[in-house]
Amino acid sequence: ETLRPYQREGVGFLFRNEGALLADEMGLGKTVQAIIALRLIVERSSATRCLIVAPTSLSLNWERECGRWAPELVVRRVVGGQTDREHYYQLPIQVLIASYEQIRLDAFDRIHDKFDVVVLDEAQRIKNYSSRTALACRLLPRHVSWALTGTPLENSRTDLLSVFGFVRSGLLHRTDSRENILASIQPHFLRRRKRDVLPELPPLLPQDISLEMGEAQRGAYEDAWGAGVGELSKGPR
Repeated sequence: ETLRPYQREGVGFLFRNEGALLADEMGLGKTVQAIIALRLIVERSSATRCLIVAPTSLSLNWERECGRWAPELVVRRVVGGQTDREHYYQLPIQVLIASYEQIRLDAFDRIHDKFDVVVLDEAQRIKNYSSRTALACRLLPRHVSWALTGTPLENSRTDLLSVFGFVRSGLLHRTDSRENILASIQPHFLRRRKRDVLPELPPLLPQDISLEMGEAQRGAYEDAWGAGVGELSKGPR
């Protein structure tokens, strides 16, 4: 498998930037671009500690895509209770994958060592500057900050201020004019729409993505399964 030209451009954009927001429209392969850029930064700069923060429902997909596009990297999902998670953050693992919920709980007192790269997937999750999640992400010790989102942010001043509080702290200020904000973020912001890269896109293909059930979903599934088994055991009426 090979990258599309626009994806190679995205990889280069991330690799060259210590603070970057990749905001390609959904379906253009932001995950793949970030993984390839991570692989390059590990290979070429001896980075040893990278953290991917993603919604819980996407953590397993990130792990599988890393295995597909960067099989040489050691990748682990953060799991378990407080003590287990703290140990994960201390281990010499090249790429850790954690959820926003875990980072919200752990960033204040369980993450101490600096990461070479932190990637925020679905970065619109931190668009509320004063939320605990946004603060936790800003507190993560790191050298390089990458954010990914398919949600348009360039028209929302408050969203941009919050996301760039992580991407490039101090770059934007609340008193900046819209023109100054757009000029300031230009070197650190890349967004392509499907219509922009249509000639490069492959035909649409169906894809199955496995998702892990949450505790509530698991409970509802087991209740439904138990009820169904109970009805079957009664036999025909």
